[in-house]
Amino acid sequence: MFFSKECVDTIIARGTESKGDIVSRGIVRVEGVLIGNVRARRLELARGAKITGWVCSGSVEVAGTVEGDILKSGAVSVFGSGYIRGDVEAQSLTLHDGGFIDGRLKRSRPAPDEQDSPATRHKVAVASTG
Repeated sequence: MFFSKECVDTIIARGTESKGDIVSRGIVRVEGVLIGNVRARRLELARGAKITGWVCSGSVEVAGTVEGDILKSGAVSVFGSGYIRGDVEAQSLTLHDGGFIDGRLKRSRPAPDEQDSPATRHKVAVASTG
């Protein structure tokens, strides 16, 4: 996993189960279990962690399990241990070798003021270690 080295604003620690929605302007890292929805600038879901609910985030890194949709996100990365059971709508998607998505994929468009920027020309990528 390549989680951010930035300061994490909200952590649900390993061994913790939390029920309820999280809304954050920063980084949310889930290492335990969350039963609820997440709206954040960035979501990092650790290996062995689980979210049951929808996610709406500027970027999403999945090494655990999401049982719910990922809505209108910027970049979504699903690592080898990652599993998403739900639909994914994102500007870009990276599915690493071993990662799994059981749902529909939809590419969302950047905001109108970002459409012509070279930095926002996205694609779907499949990474392989083999």
